[in-house]
Amino acid sequence: MDYLQHTISYDVPPDKADEVLAFDRTTTIYRVGGELSARCDLESNNVLTLHLAHEVIEGKKNVQQARKEFGEAVMARTTAESPAITSGLQCEPPALKVAADTDTVSIPGAPRPEDANGESADPDSETLALLIAGDMDKVHAAMIAKNKKVDEAILAYARMMPESHGKHVKATVEVGMKNNVTPVVTGRVRAAKDKLAAALAEIVLLDGDAFGRAYIDFAVKAHSNGQNMIDERLAMTDNEEVRNHLNKTRKMVTMHLQQARELQQKTATAAR
Repeated sequence: MDYLQHTISYDVPPDKADEVLAFDRTTTIYRVGGELSARCDLESNNVLTLHLAHEVIEGKKNVQQARKEFGEAVMARTTAESPAITSGLQCEPPALKVAADTDTVSIPGAPRPEDANGESADPDSETLALLIAGDMDKVHAAMIAKNKKVDEAILAYARMMPESHGKHVKATVEVGMKNNVTPVVTGRVRAAKDKLAAALAEIVLLDGDAFGRAYIDFAVKAHSNGQNMIDERLAMTDNEEVRNHLNKTRKMVTMHLQQARELQQKTATAAR
């Protein structure tokens, strides 16, 4: 079964974490990033979970009341009603710069959240974080594709993504460590991740040829955007090793884009 995960910026107080998890065990609290996530097969259930988790944190509902309202809202939807709390967040999550915990990154070279005081990240730090975010989104999409009933050529393309982009994540981290540049997850990085996540959410429930066509369209757009981002970041760096890494990355992204476009053309022809 496929699942969707929705994440918002939210500083869950440590003394409220147990209550949130008692309300719904599918929630995930990420203190370092200042994030709260919900995971389910329906977007509306995730929105509902996040809304009720907020009310538990705010003390507006206890665990039992939140569970009861969740069940009532789900039942209402089965009778063609659509409660407002299932269609969109009814609260304003706190900004990430307030929510982020300042714990030290435990994995050397791994991306860290932007400073809580809002201090601007070095361009190279943001560049490396953008590269890693793009790699991980493409790996995530490919892992979903591998579990779908898609054409063998599309499946082969999806199988290539985790190995290729997984190795690239390692290479990016090594460049950062060698040059004392820690990837920083800025607002630009979060926006890029959110954009790709939204595009993936639109196709994740498809299957068969419909998913195959949508996945390849996703791959074309993601790699095309990646190409444009790399060109932009090349003009922003003075670090020769970062520049070399970006140029190598562009060659990989261009190759993947060309392969995706060829598959896109084949699937379009087959659909006629």
